[in-house]
This record gives sequence, structure tokens and C-alpha cells, in this order.
Amino acid sequence: MREREYCSLMTIPELKRQAVEIARLGTFAEAASLILGLCRQIRKECLGQAPGIPDLSKHNGQTAEGALIYEYLPELSARLLKNSGAEMLRSSEERVIPSIDHFDDTDLRLAIGDCMRSSRFAAISARLRLQLSPRSFATEVLACEDNPVEIVTSRLIPALEAAHPAYSRDFLEIDRHRSVRRQTNECEEIAPCLEI
Repeated sequence: MREREYCSLMTIPELKRQAVEIARLGTFAEAASLILGLCRQIRKECLGQAPGIPDLSKHNGQTAEGALIYEYLPELSARLLKNSGAEMLRSSEERVIPSIDHFDDTDLRLAIGDCMRSSRFAAISARLRLQLSPRSFATEVLACEDNPVEIVTSRLIPALEAAHPAYSRDFLEIDRHRSVRRQTNECEEIAPCLEI
């Protein structure tokens, strides 16, 4: 069974779980394939077909979503593959952007975090659902709480130490802490209700 047929048999929650599992436990090559596959699928999902859905079928670095799927995430995939001893074959849209040439890993982590924080994947995903788009799973995956992009980025490029000058700009780590605090607070609110 081809990958496309396999994906069409899975529900969106199953796809999310599988993406998170690959992000956490997969090899760097598998993680790179996941990230690149999500980027390419988002380009097919977001065609500007309705208000609130950007046209991401062509490169437009003017939006956080465009910068992510055409510049930063393909670069993350290339670095993941390089660490696994392979080299990425880029499509014409995924060419190396000269401004990224000088990015070290910290710069890439900060850029991905900034774009993830500024992106509107949750709103885009909701709009796609309203349009009854049958294949809007990639935007759903990037909008989920356990985000594979954040997980993979942190596997390759660890969070910055508190003493690092750019620590306050490490939005991937800041948002992860907020998410953990929010989940902890929700559990504390539910716990008294569970007591007998």
C-alpha cells in the first residue's frame, strides 16, 4: 500500500499521534521526512480558497507560515538528514535561502520558534474544516498542542540555557513551559472534583 493510500485510511487524531511518535522516537531521517512531508502537504492544503486561508502554494516569505514551510523547516530537515549522514534533495521551492546560510543552530531554533508563535495554523485549520477540506491534516498537525515541529527542533537543537543572551527569545522553550504549566493547572483544578 502506498503512503498516500495509508494516510487516507487514518483519522486526523491518528495522524497527529503518529506524527508526534515519529518526532519523539523516530530517527533523524524519519523526522526530516515527516517535517518535509508536512511542509509539502500544507502547500497543497492552503490555496487561498477562502478568507482566512493564505495561498501557500507558492513562496511568500511575508507570512510566518510561508517562512516556515519554504525556508526554516526545509533547512531543519536538511540539518536532520545531514546529522544522519544523508543529503536532502530540495525542490525548486525549497532552495537554500541566502539569509539562512549564516544561521547557526541557535539562530534556526529562534527563527522557528518566532514563526511558530506568530503562525495562525490553528485558525487556518479551523477555516479549512469549515470549507470541508478532506485533506487538511498537515495544518491540523502543526496546530496541535504536542507539535512535531517543536519536538523535532528540540531534539536537534536543545533549548537555550538560562545564561544564554537569547534565552528570553527561545519561544519554543517558553511556550513549552507555558503548556506544561497550563496542563498542570488544569489537573489541579480537576483533582478536587475527583476526590471522594
